[in-house]
Amino acid sequence: MSGYKVDGDDLLVFQTPAEALAKHKPGFQTPQSTGGSKASGFYQPQYPFQNRSSSYSSLGSASPSGSEASFEKLSPQSTTSNYMMQQQHQQYQQHQQQQQQQQQQQQQPRVLSQKDRLKQFFDCCDFNHDGRLAEEELSHALRNYDQTEFKRSTARTMIKLFDKDHFNSVDFEDFCNIWNYLARWRTVFEKCDRDGSTFINHQEFANALKTFGFDLPQESINHIFFTFSTVQVNQPALMKFDSFIESMVWIMKVTEVFKKYPSVDAGATAEIGYFDFIDVLLAFKD
Repeated sequence: MSGYKVDGDDLLVFQTPAEALAKHKPGFQTPQSTGGSKASGFYQPQYPFQNRSSSYSSLGSASPSGSEASFEKLSPQSTTSNYMMQQQHQQYQQHQQQQQQQQQQQQQPRVLSQKDRLKQFFDCCDFNHDGRLAEEELSHALRNYDQTEFKRSTARTMIKLFDKDHFNSVDFEDFCNIWNYLARWRTVFEKCDRDGSTFINHQEFANALKTFGFDLPQESINHIFFTFSTVQVNQPALMKFDSFIESMVWIMKVTEVFKKYPSVDAGATAEIGYFDFIDVLLAFKD
């Protein structure tokens, strides 16, 4: 509310909310008293760019100057420049993110597969770097539970079983097959090793033969066991992992050859000619 003095009387002029708000608009002029008996001077709002010929379609940014505001028009060239700068900034951010991801991947150690680790081990055992493992190299690569090397005779048996090229050595593919073959035998060996000593004693060997279906007389069991086991002074004879595999492979091979010939006495005896007998012996020759 605002009061004005006219002819000595107080005149209260009531302002509506719209009139009160208009005071804050640009161009507002406060009412002025004239010399007459009536109050004059009315609200006359004034706005910049009242000339309708001005281009209202132009975009601009207001920059206040005094009681009026001026607008700076944006040219098409400046709009294009801003767009290009935004695109370049986004490309830079994407490039930075890609570099960070690459650095994180490089810092993380590469996880090798089982085959990759086996290839590294194969290369370490390939002393002459010819891409193959001969008898001595294979014997060094294969280990018993006590970390001793496989016997040369056992390594020779593995080469005869898996050397598909007949080079008296094995390549990496053959070595992988031997590795998997021995893994299955380890499961059998651990089941037969009842006392968990990582060795097979005489009784455990006899039980293993029965498990595989070889119902042999005690004399034959004794002969096979003491042929392949390790005998130490004042110590009972024991079989290591390599000797156990070699003995089992030998028994299975003998049985396979035996079944090729006519049998009598319910399969306990086979008839074999002399020349066939020579071939059998040569097949088992180292």
